Amino acid sequence: MKRRRYQILLIVSLAFWLGLFLILWPSGRRCEIALFLQGRTMEGTSLFKKRGLHLQIPLVQGFTPSMKLFHAGEVLPQTQVTVLYNFGAWRNQRSTFYDPSSPLYNTHYGAYAIAGPQPVLAPAPLAEIFRYDQLGLVLESLGFEGPGVFQWRLTQSQQNVRLSGFSDWQRLDAEVYTNGPLHAQTAFLPGYLQYGSPPPYRGEPFAPVSMAARLYVRYDAVADLTIVYYILTSDAHLLQTVDERALQKIQWVRGPKEQPLAP
Repeated sequence: MKRRRYQILLIVSLAFWLGLFLILWPSGRRCEIALFLQGRTMEGTSLFKKRGLHLQIPLVQGFTPSMKLFHAGEVLPQTQVTVLYNFGAWRNQRSTFYDPSSPLYNTHYGAYAIAGPQPVLAPAPLAEIFRYDQLGLVLESLGFEGPGVFQWRLTQSQQNVRLSGFSDWQRLDAEVYTNGPLHAQTAFLPGYLQYGSPPPYRGEPFAPVSMAARLYVRYDAVADLTIVYYILTSDAHLLQTVDERALQKIQWVRGPKEQPLAP
């Protein structure tokens, strides 16, 4: 009986502190903590960790104060993907990811680690990974049910680009037409922990928007990973800014590998 009283007291205390946390902490801070915990739970499955590769990705003003980690699992047949990403900082109880007047609308930047039976270097499978990230991960967490739009047109390709101490990167630029995040809220959804609830909205849900993407792609034989740096945004100036201040300045730190992934 005494033990049960302690259990009840513990549950009540945890509920009290959780309620206080939800009420008093700023929304953006709660988001950071939730996504930090998400990253810690996925750290063990991260391809970066398993293959002994740590990417130091600079932060860019206007984005949240940390890179986030998500292991997406199998995105293409026998091909796993781990994502490091960032999005627009919180303002007025939600991320600027929702603000169509902001250059940060529908914007992400970061890096992919891709592990499969062979390197993933061609534009078509890379576009398919991008598509899955945008529609199957980001927007689905906000209630998007698809099938959606993801049109990709390659506009430029450059070989032998030097980044992060290597001179064998491929740069790809593309025009992208895909769904945006604006929609009317009808229930609480997992994505709201990340971006906040959407603003009041009566327009077409998840209306498509024209975007631009820049990718840097390289296969690393030491880690046996295809590494992709990326930026997806509708603002040409922001694309260039993130490219110069973040993507071109990513540094690699190698560590011990864990056991090889099963195919």
